Amino acid sequence: MSYYLILRNHTDHPNQWLEDADKVRRLLTEEFFLQCEDCRGNLCFYGMGDEDDEESYVELSYEFNADTGRHEIWSDNPTSSSAHIMYQIEQQLSDGTTLDAE
Repeated sequence: MSYYLILRNHTDHPNQWLEDADKVRRLLTEEFFLQCEDCRGNLCFYGMGDEDDEESYVELSYEFNADTGRHEIWSDNPTSSSAHIMYQIEQQLSDGTTLDAE
């Protein structure tokens, strides 16, 4: 299976985005074995799995809510795979505090 994941930046806090993007990059390259590119302020990940030849496209959105301190990850078309990825990212960004995965 081949993967294409884009994490879109919707935050108005560029310093927080850079810090969080680095954490996400480390998490996804370690956990999901994906290569990472910076796509105009968004993060794009490409990778190959070992199952079948189907392609999988996952688009996630990211926002840091400065009022609550929450890192919000969501998808307009969530799947079980994207829900797992969102959960992993939110855990990593929250330093061990589990947030509800959508």
